[in-house]
Amino acid sequence: MIFLDVNDLRWQPYVTSWISNIKDEILRENLNDLFNKWLPRILKFKQSFCKDLIPVSETASVISLCKLLDSLQKQEANLSFENAKKDEVYYTMLEKWFAFSLIWSVGASVNEEGRNLFDSQMRDIESMFPNSLTVYDYFINTEKLEWGLWDEKIGVAWKPPANQQFHKMFVPTADTARNRFVIQAYMRQKYHVMAVGTTGTGKTALLNGIL
Repeated sequence: MIFLDVNDLRWQPYVTSWISNIKDEILRENLNDLFNKWLPRILKFKQSFCKDLIPVSETASVISLCKLLDSLQKQEANLSFENAKKDEVYYTMLEKWFAFSLIWSVGASVNEEGRNLFDSQMRDIESMFPNSLTVYDYFINTEKLEWGLWDEKIGVAWKPPANQQFHKMFVPTADTARNRFVIQAYMRQKYHVMAVGTTGTGKTALLNGIL
């Protein structure tokens, strides 16, 4: 039996194996191109300039990327890998969803300063993002087929339920909207999730609301 160190193999074998399970040959080639376009640069940049809230290995972050993209393609009909109609619009949206998944896997664990740096590097690789705010502030609007602010998911001005006790109020924000979206995407496919953050940021309340 031969044991190989994951640090020697790095992330490529996992991605190669993951892509090989996809039936559509053109889609496999397209995904391979996306991984090669984005991952080497973004992983090198993150290792050199960003700091994680908790240490996350390169391979673990790439596994999270694959799991999130897989989860999203199973819940978003227009992204489905089984979609028979894969035209230019499909592959344009595929890269958007890939970038979104990259942000909320490889880029999800960095601290606040690291997010600003990560944002700049994502924009250096591809100019698909809106000019204002950061890449963390946008989700993909499947109706408009374009980026939209997380604030759009909050809806009308929030009002507390009648007679709600103050300490039980949970005010929806852009942070809770995006955390809920990503966590639920993983959970629908029964993938494990660990929520990390400083004390008092609403992790327990959010997870209790989802469960």
